[in-house]
Amino acid sequence: QTFVFLDMPVMQQPEAYIGSVGELLDDKGAVKSSETADFLEKFMGALENWINTVRPGTSAFDAFMKEREKIAADYVNGDATSLKAIVTHSEPATFFSPRGDHLEGAEAVAGRYERDAASFHKGGSTDLEVLQSSASGDLAFWSGLQHAKARMGKNGDATDMTLRVTEVFRLEDGAFRLVHRHADPVH
Repeated sequence: QTFVFLDMPVMQQPEAYIGSVGELLDDKGAVKSSETADFLEKFMGALENWINTVRPGTSAFDAFMKEREKIAADYVNGDATSLKAIVTHSEPATFFSPRGDHLEGAEAVAGRYERDAASFHKGGSTDLEVLQSSASGDLAFWSGLQHAKARMGKNGDATDMTLRVTEVFRLEDGAFRLVHRHADPVH
C-alpha cells in the first residue's frame, strides 16, 4: 500500500492494476524480488512524469504566476499589451473592479482592462503578495494582496495602493487565461 502515498488517485488500489499482486509481496507487504521492486520503481516514476506532463499542475502554474507578476508591472505602467495576451475571449468572464462595479462578458471585461490601464503612467511598480494559490485540472487561482506605487491622473501623481485580489484562470488551448478578477481597495 505504499503506492497510496504518492498522492495519485489512480494508485489508491494498486492491486486493481497489477494482476496477482499478492504473489509479489512477502508476509509483511514488502516486494519479494529486487527485480520486481526495480521494475515498480521505474514504472511509478514514469507514471508520475506522465501525469505531470499531461496535466498542468502547480509547477506550470508557478511559472505562469512569475509571468503574471511581470504583466501586473506592465499594467501599472499603462501598458495592457501583455495582459491582453492572457485575458480570455471565451465566456464566461467577470470583473469586480476596485471602483465597486462589475462587468460580465469576455469582450466587455477585456475592453475594460485595456481602458483602465490607460489611467496609469510610466514609473509605477507593483508586487503581488500571494497568500494562497492552486491549480487543478483546467482551473487555477491566486488570492492575496497587490501592492502598487502607481502614477495616475492628469499629472501622473504617485499614489500608493493596496488591493485585495482574487483571480481565476481557465486552461484554454494549453495556456492559462484570466476569466475572473475581483479587486477591492484595502482601507
